[in-house]
Order: sequence, then structure tokens, then C-alpha cells
Amino acid sequence: TIIDLYPLFSNAAGTMIPKYTTDGTHLTEAGYSIWVQKLLGLDVFSVTNGSNNLALNRPTVVSSVLNNDTAYSGAKAVDGNNSTEWWSNYSGYSQTFTVDLGNSYNINSVIIKWASDGGYAQGFYLQVSHDAVTWTTIDTVAGNTFLLNSVTNLNSEGRYVRMVGTGRSNGLGYTITEFEVYGQKALDLALSDFSLKVRERAAILNWKVSDIN
Repeated sequence: TIIDLYPLFSNAAGTMIPKYTTDGTHLTEAGYSIWVQKLLGLDVFSVTNGSNNLALNRPTVVSSVLNNDTAYSGAKAVDGNNSTEWWSNYSGYSQTFTVDLGNSYNINSVIIKWASDGGYAQGFYLQVSHDAVTWTTIDTVAGNTFLLNSVTNLNSEGRYVRMVGTGRSNGLGYTITEFEVYGQKALDLALSDFSLKVRERAAILNWKVSDIN
């Protein structure tokens, strides 16, 4: 089978883009993803930026809720309503907000809308995880003075997304009206015996596919 992958995997110099190959012949996980999208007939470039809010109405876990009042629960920050909010306790320098996306996604951006009547984070970092146990920091923000933070070009993968506040704007708790996550579902691959050879402007692929979901 011959599939034209040259425009997807090569740079202007005609060599393999490093993030897509381990040794110039075999693909990385990112390379597999691009290849499978092409194999399935998907427009690779159209699926790189999901337009749906993946966090909308998804389960949340928060470090605290002001006075344990359900009116300020974590769910209020993912309900699509800018007039409701998650509000943490006033005590505690650091607080966390976590959303479970339900599946692993390639995460491109996170938008945090802070409530004007509470406290925004002067500093925070974003983390992702596949199991809510092991976390990877994907972005750090310091010296923030805005009520709207749009963190883009994350290029990360995970099921859980967490905001860890490291500094508040005042003595009130952290308050988030909406926590939004954007991206697309990660491809679930189980591929073996896969090799790639670039031949001029075509790629010859030899593979054994055990399962593609």
C-alpha cells in the first residue's frame, strides 16, 4: 500500500520532521496519529483544533468549596453558565480544580474565566493525567492580572485536566465561572511491526495492525 505522507512528515529541506520519527524510519506516537488519520481518510489539519468544550458538564473534583455550599461546587464551573461559579475556601494558599473529560484527548487549549466578585489566581499551573494519580505540568502562569486566561498551543494528552492555584489576588477564595478545555479525542492505537520508508514524494508503509478503535 502506498500513501502519500511526504507533505505531512517532511520539512522544507525534505527530511523527516523530528517529532514524527524516532530514527528517520520509524514513527513516534505523534507520527502514528497523523498516519492513522490519513489512513482513515480524515483531514489531518481540520482535526488538530477541536471546537467543542470538552469540559462542559463533566465531573469535577475540587480541593474545597466555600462553606461546603453546593451553590459554589466545582460543577458550577463547567455548566456553561457564566453567572455561576466554583468558589474555594478562603483559607489555603493553594487550591486545585480538576475536571474528568471521560476519555483521553489531545488537548490544545484551556480557558479559565475568573469571577469578578471573588479572587482570580495571580499564579497557577495546568496539569494533565491519564489516571488522576501521575500528573504532568503543561503550562505555568505567573503574575496574572486578568479575569480571562486563554492558554493555547498545549499539545498535550490526558483524561484529567487540573488547575493548581499558587497565588490569589486577594484574601477571598479562588473563583472560576467557567473552566473550558478544547482538543480532540486521542486515537486509541494498538499497532505493531510498523515501518516507514520515504521514497521521493511517496511513503511505502509495511504494517501489521492488531486493532484500531
